[in-house]
Amino acid sequence: MNLVVARPCTSLQIVEQTNDPGVLPLYNPATVRVGYYSGFIATVAPSNCSVQWTVSGAGHLSGPPNASSVTFNGDSIGNAVLTATGAGGLQSTITVPVKQQTTLKVRMVIVRASDGTSAATTDADAMNDLANANAAWVQGSIQFELDGSIVHLDNSDFLTTDSDATRSDLVGQFQNTGAFEVY
Repeated sequence: MNLVVARPCTSLQIVEQTNDPGVLPLYNPATVRVGYYSGFIATVAPSNCSVQWTVSGAGHLSGPPNASSVTFNGDSIGNAVLTATGAGGLQSTITVPVKQQTTLKVRMVIVRASDGTSAATTDADAMNDLANANAAWVQGSIQFELDGSIVHLDNSDFLTTDSDATRSDLVGQFQNTGAFEVY
């Protein structure tokens, strides 16, 4: 008969799930949006040290509370404290603000040559950039939403904005739209 004995943890820390900040989605965010979720992970030593997760405050855990990583759901505006407790009582905590999502309207403008050719970028690339911005800013409870459709501005003079006057003329094309203009 083999007995398995829980080994006490010698170290325990809640850390980011990825070491590469360019990898999305992000984990251990600055905030969690109400009604949304985010992932958290605990690293332990030795690696077979068991972990128990608890949460107090503005949310709840999804999935097993004894896994090395958990998913936290934000239920209401406020703060939540996630605690990972290892065998032997060692603990690590992280405070997570839960905020209402802020949505910012974005007016996307793609500049093309006067004849409608030679676009500075494609609609698909612009929408991909918007998706990447949303993936990065979700950790601040901010999301960007396209205001209408992408606008195409056919003016060859604006394809190279090498002077302050040209840049000023370009951004002067769409003022007071009620959205954040992106060219």
